[in-house]
Order: sequence, then C-alpha cells, then structure tokens
Amino acid sequence: MLAFRTWQVSKVIINQVDAAAALVFWRSQDDARIFLHPQVLTPLCAQVDWWLATWDGKPMCLWPVCHSKEGRLGLPELSQYVGPLWHDALARKKAHRQWSIKHSVQRAMMELLLERYKQIVFELPPGTRDVRVLQWFESDIGRPVNVTIECRHTAIITRPALLLDDSLESILLAGFSRNRRRDVRDSQANGYREWTNPEPAALYELYSELLGGKHDGDKAQRRKHDVMTLVGLAQGGFGRVIAYRDASGLPASFALLLASKRTALPLLLASSPGARSEGLQAVLMLQSMLRSFEDGVNTFDFAGANSVIGAEEKHRYGACADMYFRVAVESK
Repeated sequence: MLAFRTWQVSKVIINQVDAAAALVFWRSQDDARIFLHPQVLTPLCAQVDWWLATWDGKPMCLWPVCHSKEGRLGLPELSQYVGPLWHDALARKKAHRQWSIKHSVQRAMMELLLERYKQIVFELPPGTRDVRVLQWFESDIGRPVNVTIECRHTAIITRPALLLDDSLESILLAGFSRNRRRDVRDSQANGYREWTNPEPAALYELYSELLGGKHDGDKAQRRKHDVMTLVGLAQGGFGRVIAYRDASGLPASFALLLASKRTALPLLLASSPGARSEGLQAVLMLQSMLRSFEDGVNTFDFAGANSVIGAEEKHRYGACADMYFRVAVESK
C-alpha cells in the first residue's frame, strides 16, 4: 500500500502519487521524455517514488526518485534524462511567471526530497538553459547542502527539411562522414539480411560479446537485466529493434531505440567483429534515423557523447553537440 504524503509551501502542494497518476501527467504533455513513462522506468528500478507538485491547484511538475536493486538511490545505468518533468502550460506563461513558478516549485520539491531521502540525483535534458535555482539552493533554504552540477553532452540530429527533389535518405547521408558513407555502400553488398523479431537472448549475446571484447565482461553481466528489459520495452511498443543476420544466417548486428512522440534515443548498438569490420553499423544508424524520422519524431538524440571515441563516432553521422546536466544534491 502506497503511503501518500502531502507537503505544502505557499501555493506549492506536493503529493506522493502512484504510477497511474504519474502516467496521467506524462500523457498530458506533448513530448514527455520516454524514461519518465512509468511503464518504462519502473521495470529498470527496484522501486520508483513519484512526486507531483501543483501550483495554485494546477499540476505543474512530476519528479521520480529511483531506488536501485542494491538498495541505493540513483538513476538506472542505461537510462537518460530521468528528472523533473514540467507541465507544458509553464512554457506558455509570461517570462516572469515562468521564473516565479519554477523557482518556487523546484525549491520546494528539492527541499522535500532532501528531507525524505537525504540525497537526490537527477538529470535535466537538452534544452535546459537555466540552472540558477540549483546554484542558489543552499542560500535559498538557509542550511548547508552540497550541490554538484555536471555539464554533460549528447549528440543530436534534427529532422531535416525536404526540398522537392530531395529524399530523406540522401539528406541524412550527406551529413555522414566520407568513411561512413563508404561503409553504407560496402556493407549493403555483403549479403546482410534484416532479422525480424530477434530473440532477446540472442541480442544480449551480441551486446555481451561487444563488451567482452572491450574487457568489460563484468559490465555486460551487471547490465543483463536492464538490457533484456530494454529489449522487451522496445519490442513491446516503446521503440524498436533493428537487427541483421549475416549471409550464413548468424546474428550480426542490432540497434535498440526507445522513442517518445518527438524524440528517438538509440540506446544500444552492438555488432559482431565481422559486421563491424564491414561497416554494418553505419547501415544500422542510417536505418535507425530513417525509420525514426518517418515515424514522425523531430529529434534523434544519441543519448550521450561523453567519451572521446564515442563522441567522435556519433558526430561522424552528422550529429551536433548539445548539453544536458546531471545534478546531485546532498545534505551536509
């Protein structure tokens, strides 16, 4: 039985709500982030506490707090942008009202969460430009807290505008580096065939083989539950899996994407050594972009670009850098 709790500061009222109420709020937003969907986030955690803040009686902010299977607070390892979700109505208010409401609600929410949990970790998505509420939080509440704001980066491709003689594929390929365009041409001639309805266990084996080759076998084992969960979500309506077999019928490569109404996130990409050497991953990325944009999304977000090698590879597909923030707040 969920123990509901209410907290009130001036016009801000905060309630702990169940997943059904969180889903109602999520669905009422135009492009709520996919990892804030209760049916996506919940199976990746041991427990999710959902907190809903209202301003002057109107729902304004949904904030999940994740408990790991090891009993710690924190974000699922393979998640992205888990943090506060603001109601679309806030963006339609005048600038001074936006600031007043966001300042009051975020301060009250963080103060409650700190009292309840002693520490919180969350991410603010691309498009976030103002973190002053976080910078001023310690002085606002008048007691010592540690606030760490880490600027991180991702790589993003926005749906291109099409002219009469253009195709979506030709415009996307024009943004690829010369080597990645060559990979697309070469791998298409190597007998790879699309693999429909791939088995989750076979996909995990490809992923495990990839990390094992990087001497990250322990990481692959630690992530097994999350990888299998993400495959189930992608194949169950929250995204898609695009996969290929080689000419002999063996699993060769796959990409796993989750998507909201307007944003697609390619979360997992793995290939056999042979498929990688023959450039099949470039075909996977092209198909992932094409199908995502054809589904109507506006943004293809590579879900992070925070290592030298990983970032360079993602920019070879025409993606531009954008910022997001990871924030940790802890009582001293």
